[in-house]
Amino acid sequence: MRAIALTCALLASVPAYATLEGRDLDTSIPGHEAVYDTARNVTWLADPTASGRVTFADGQAFAENLTIGGFTGWRMADGRGEISNLYFDWMAAGYAQRGDEFPYNREGIDAGLDSRLFKVKPFGPSFWTFETQQVGDQVWHYDIVFFYEFIDSGTSSYCCHLGWAVHDGDIGIAVQVPEPATYVLTLVGLLAVVGWRSRRS
Repeated sequence: MRAIALTCALLASVPAYATLEGRDLDTSIPGHEAVYDTARNVTWLADPTASGRVTFADGQAFAENLTIGGFTGWRMADGRGEISNLYFDWMAAGYAQRGDEFPYNREGIDAGLDSRLFKVKPFGPSFWTFETQQVGDQVWHYDIVFFYEFIDSGTSSYCCHLGWAVHDGDIGIAVQVPEPATYVLTLVGLLAVVGWRSRRS
């Protein structure tokens, strides 16, 4: 009975990022270069910081000119409509029901923005969005900073924020990234064997 309780406790602590899957775009490079988002049917560049801190116009140019393993057709992600969804995925994964309460626990969450599938954690950096405001004869773009609200940044030539590249649809080859559940189940199996041998002795 204690073994069952332990198994349940361990499985309950397994991080979840079921909507994200690794994608290999260039087999000559070890690992995965992209992350497919099954919930929104887009493929993210695995490194959110690859563009460097750039102007809005340069962020667009970076994405539109990006080619990895022959894959073209990238665009700059919409911060408000897409990047923010990854943030909410991470937030939602951090809530655990205990009775009638839903306390938030940020530690050990492997989902959304905090998924280990992304090569760099995007917390802290600011990203360009397509949210705009007309200021006189100029169009100002907003950026998003986690954990802050949208900030009025400047025109297309204003510097500098990140332009995260994303591709519509599912591209690349699915890669098997070892999931935390694999390690948990292995540990549970070892504990079961140890317990069985202890009882026999």
